[in-house]
Amino acid sequence: MSKTVEFWYWLLRDPATGRRKQSLCRLTEAEARRRDPQAQRLAGTCELRLLPRHPDAYLSSLVLDPPGRRRMAP
Repeated sequence: MSKTVEFWYWLLRDPATGRRKQSLCRLTEAEARRRDPQAQRLAGTCELRLLPRHPDAYLSSLVLDPPGRRRMAP
């Protein structure tokens, strides 16, 4: 199961200078609002990402070696 999540670049207030600047990476709205309650999305920068509903949901797709098993060199 997965969900689609929006990530944006934001205009955030720099706590040191008080000036607004663009975020260095795309953030969800919740992350941006935690950093600056007056954060503003930058139009045209939305990226949709398909994420698992639960952080452990992807584990079943991984192939893991059983504990104690050693891999042989090729």
